[in-house]
Amino acid sequence: MKLYVDESPATCVWRIENKLKVKVGMHPLGVVFQLALLFCASLMFMILFLLLSLRLLWGYMSGMGQDAGWAGWLFIIAFLLAGTTFSAFCALYLMNIILPFSAEVDIASKTMCFGNRLWRLTRQFSDDVLLIVEPCYTRGDWGFKMQMSSQGKKSLLLPCMYVGSYSNAISKARCLAKKIHECAPFVRIEESKYWRIH
Repeated sequence: MKLYVDESPATCVWRIENKLKVKVGMHPLGVVFQLALLFCASLMFMILFLLLSLRLLWGYMSGMGQDAGWAGWLFIIAFLLAGTTFSAFCALYLMNIILPFSAEVDIASKTMCFGNRLWRLTRQFSDDVLLIVEPCYTRGDWGFKMQMSSQGKKSLLLPCMYVGSYSNAISKARCLAKKIHECAPFVRIEESKYWRIH
């Protein structure tokens, strides 16, 4: 039984027997190409920052330039390590956008498996499970995403789906949340407070 279908990127939420499945396809080729270029740039900067920080650290440890003082070296290395961390975060974020996403909730055992082609996580839910419906906004378009929360841990069920206007986004989000609740009665629905800030 299909619960939700969207075209861009190809998204489908459906129930098969005792499983709730979510599949989000690739973005359009032009978007993927632009994101891939940003991913490559982030990866390149991450490697560059890492190599520079290791080179400076090695130079300092071997006694080169110790007369400049340890505070200056420490500042430069901290800057380079911060650049490495930021670039790695950007690369990971872009990779998660580029790669197709899928999630599967086993209703009987209350387990969820989610991720993309490179990584997958499995979560076991307790008896108290929240389906958190959150808004997304970009360049004039509204959308929604859904996360399942249990014991303080959030698991992404559906990444941001942009559907147009605010009213369209909130009505589609509520309709899908209601259908998911009918399929999995142990899930309680909670709307994010950010729906009221627009």
